[in-house]
Amino acid sequence: MSKFLYGALLWVRWIASSTPGYVHPDEYFQSPEITANAILNIDSYIPWEFEKENAIRAVIPPFLTTGLPFWILKTVSQPVVPNAVDMFLVERFSCLVATLVMDYAIYRICRCLDKDPKLPMALFATSHVALVYYVRPFSNSFESLILCLTIWCFCTLLDNVTSSTSAFALGSLLVAGVFTRITFALFGLPIGVAYLYHGFTTSQPKRFLSSLIPFTLGATLVAIVFVLVDSLYYGTIQVIIDNVPLTDFVQVMDAITYPQRLLTIRASGFPVLTPLNNLLYNTDKSNLEQHGLHPLYLHFLVNFPMLFGPLVLGAVAAVTKANEQHIIYRTLSAIVVFGLGGLSFVPHQEARFLAPLLVPLIFIFTWNRTKLSRTFWIIWMFFNLITGFIFGYLHQGGVVPSMMYLQQQTLGLRNCKLAANSELICDLKTADMAYTNEYNVTSNVLFYKTYMAPRHLVGYPKAWEVSRDRPHVRIEDFGSDWDRLDKELHSRSGVALLNLHDEYEPHVNFAPSKDGTFFERTLIVAPSTAMLPRVDDARYLLVASFNPHVNFDDAEILLDAIKEGTFSRAMIGLNVYLLLSDG
Repeated sequence: MSKFLYGALLWVRWIASSTPGYVHPDEYFQSPEITANAILNIDSYIPWEFEKENAIRAVIPPFLTTGLPFWILKTVSQPVVPNAVDMFLVERFSCLVATLVMDYAIYRICRCLDKDPKLPMALFATSHVALVYYVRPFSNSFESLILCLTIWCFCTLLDNVTSSTSAFALGSLLVAGVFTRITFALFGLPIGVAYLYHGFTTSQPKRFLSSLIPFTLGATLVAIVFVLVDSLYYGTIQVIIDNVPLTDFVQVMDAITYPQRLLTIRASGFPVLTPLNNLLYNTDKSNLEQHGLHPLYLHFLVNFPMLFGPLVLGAVAAVTKANEQHIIYRTLSAIVVFGLGGLSFVPHQEARFLAPLLVPLIFIFTWNRTKLSRTFWIIWMFFNLITGFIFGYLHQGGVVPSMMYLQQQTLGLRNCKLAANSELICDLKTADMAYTNEYNVTSNVLFYKTYMAPRHLVGYPKAWEVSRDRPHVRIEDFGSDWDRLDKELHSRSGVALLNLHDEYEPHVNFAPSKDGTFFERTLIVAPSTAMLPRVDDARYLLVASFNPHVNFDDAEILLDAIKEGTFSRAMIGLNVYLLLSDG
């Protein structure tokens, strides 16, 4: 692959990393929602996995993928209200960098195997798994990175199986993978077994056994670090530095910056083992029922081909035809078999769980190939273009832009004053200039028939929650619950929206709440195809719309419109409505 082609594909990846498509809530609620709350001190939704009483997720992976970039953003810009666009681009950029590390690992694996890296790197760079899933802060993306690095590390051990450095790195990566996601055990097991087999069969047993010391040391040290950090985060261990309790990520960075403070550490409590908690939770079928049970064939018949398309057929054909005895080839094949087979026995099956299999499949498929047919490339490019466009751009694509719009609409309030009709009128400025003249002002933002809103993108400072001179924001996700939305809307006051402002400046209106204790306005965010409840003495005003936004729950409506010739672009939008009063 020429430098020009690689540069062009990098440009495509950079563009793909900034697209608004919303694949699954976990891309926000297993990383940036947690880290933004802890580091940027803004309001977010902490999912049950990260609550102390559950503690089934390790916190190092999210703090590495989005926490560290957020800390850099905070250190460099020191914003009162972090800009939504900045946060979005920073968290995506860190994932983009991770894919570049995978590029380099693929290149080194090819060099280690004396193979041309052009074909594997081209397939990786054009796969929608890399262009959509890997550039989003999924835990599966970080798991994929660790698996790729683990394969590279194992390759380096082929020439020198007793290398202490590589053995230490391999042990560290295997344990880090398991703490990242318990499913990594299925992907990492073949590598661990192959390492032991290769070591005992190609070197003197005593010499190889001595090399297991750094392997074990690496695994142990990483496990200790993960357990310690998790225990600190979940509060099962209390650490005091300079007589001050260690409570957040910023204090950790300060301690690293000033190592002398580490000499004053005191600790008490008990450790938490997040992989064990995760395993116990997921082996209870009643727990999985809450997330949805799927047929055991879903991974094999639907998710596997949906992620990898023609690569699946090519890899399967390569395995059945080849009589390859190379240990790396057999290990890669075992990773696919153990990963796909093991995950297929779990009744909760989502496509992204198989994302780490991309690199093993690419190497299996290209093992004895230096080029591919034009027919394959046409099918491959068409498949990835369609799937990448759907999941990276169309699917729930209005949610993120709506959050950026809502940041200014809810936080950028200033110079609030009473109007003649007892409503409150506020100028609309930038979020960091917010000041309500000590009026108690709340914006209710209700999401209906969308994925959960990534609240951290609003950037609402937690300190404002108890401040009377700052605007308040209340975000609620209603899913498809019509009755609950109906009840909520009937309890809210609509605004009159009269032209009561003397100046030619953007402004927003707030109505007195029904109990008269504060001023409020209610915004409803819903797909354009969604019907909203009828509210007595109230109506809806469309104030913004974001296209494209495809909600697959309403796919039948869109298909019928296409068949009948009534389809329009407005049907694939995410609308923001303001609740008005007819009184």
